[in-house]
Amino acid sequence: MTKLHFPLLIAVSLLAGACGKTGISTDEVRELSVSPKITQLTKAALSGNTLGTDNTYVVYLSASSAEMGNYFSDQLYSYCDGKWRASSEPGTPDPIIWPTGSKELDFLGIACMPQAHADLQDQIKWDATLPANTVKIEDWDLNEYPYDIMYASKNAQGYTSNNGTVDMQFRHSQALITFSAKCDIAEAFTLKGITVKNLDHVGTLMVDNSQSTLTASWTKKEGSTPADMEVSGLGEDGIVLSDTDYTPCGDGFIIMPQSAKSVTIKYRLRNAVNDLEHTFDIPRTVWKVGKKYNYALDLSLEEIKVTPTITNWGTGENEVNSGDGAHDIKPL
Repeated sequence: MTKLHFPLLIAVSLLAGACGKTGISTDEVRELSVSPKITQLTKAALSGNTLGTDNTYVVYLSASSAEMGNYFSDQLYSYCDGKWRASSEPGTPDPIIWPTGSKELDFLGIACMPQAHADLQDQIKWDATLPANTVKIEDWDLNEYPYDIMYASKNAQGYTSNNGTVDMQFRHSQALITFSAKCDIAEAFTLKGITVKNLDHVGTLMVDNSQSTLTASWTKKEGSTPADMEVSGLGEDGIVLSDTDYTPCGDGFIIMPQSAKSVTIKYRLRNAVNDLEHTFDIPRTVWKVGKKYNYALDLSLEEIKVTPTITNWGTGENEVNSGDGAHDIKPL
């Protein structure tokens, strides 16, 4: 982590003096804080439209400008004493002060669990000269490190324009895949497993704030081998399917962008002794950054039908609802 030491020395002396005087707050010495938000959070650890206040998720922030250069880089921000502040560790403030005068800074940040940052620290690379321009995570294996990492930027910010707090709207850097299912006869099917086949899972994420539009893109690692991904959360006994409502099937899982793959399900028929498996294709599409793809499965003894629904992961609003309707799959 690179941090400009001069402003921190100012911060320490100013804060020490301010805190020793009755009625003077850290805001009066121009502390640089953030306000991280996200429209809708899907991971179980989060709720509401913020990153929460328990530091399950924290922010790693960089600030720079052509005038100021590298002001600080990969600085931890966590929730401390009622707001998001620069920190030495989650929950422990280590304040940073805005530059003097009317100077403005650009900001680029990633939001994730502290463990995600620790596990990927050697692979997280900020631009050395202007760290608010780009950050990348090199050779990230999502099977080994299946973390939800979000990104945001805010440019040309000064203390007077935002009263010291930078509002940042975080977006997801991966795609989210979920499944739901029902059957034509009540309790005729127990879904025991779902596996997505031949997924690309190693690549480099590049978040680019150097152009007029903030972008996140992935590059598959040359020579990496695809692998199957089994959906977790179905339980040892599986899920007995209803004939009226779609039942959520297991946990969602995150992937890097790529073309849709085939799916294998494991199931057991009522009163049967053995499990059965069937592999089928799903409608052709490209799984994109920031999108949530749910595949609703309708099971019968004659066929499986798949209805895909695509939403913006951050909004929950439908972008595409399968277009041609249910997609018929070859008979079981």
